[in-house]
Amino acid sequence: MARLLGPRGAMLRMAESYRTADNTTEILVENHGPTEVQLLFNSTFGMPSYVRGWLSEYLVALRAKESSVEFAAEPGGTRFVVRWSD
Repeated sequence: MARLLGPRGAMLRMAESYRTADNTTEILVENHGPTEVQLLFNSTFGMPSYVRGWLSEYLVALRAKESSVEFAAEPGGTRFVVRWSD
């Protein structure tokens, strides 16, 4: 189903999709244009690099072109900046 939505659609649904698998992690999704989404995770359980790798591989599965995932800790969680090209 996610592949039909494409990278943008799948990322915008990330909070809803993640909630079905993990009820302790909250994700705030911010749309920053057609090829960029920011995800604020309230917790990465001390493993932000693991989440970054998971998001990167998810983009590969979605066939996103020239994708990148960057992250930075901030008050309230970890922010992931997810970018790809059309």
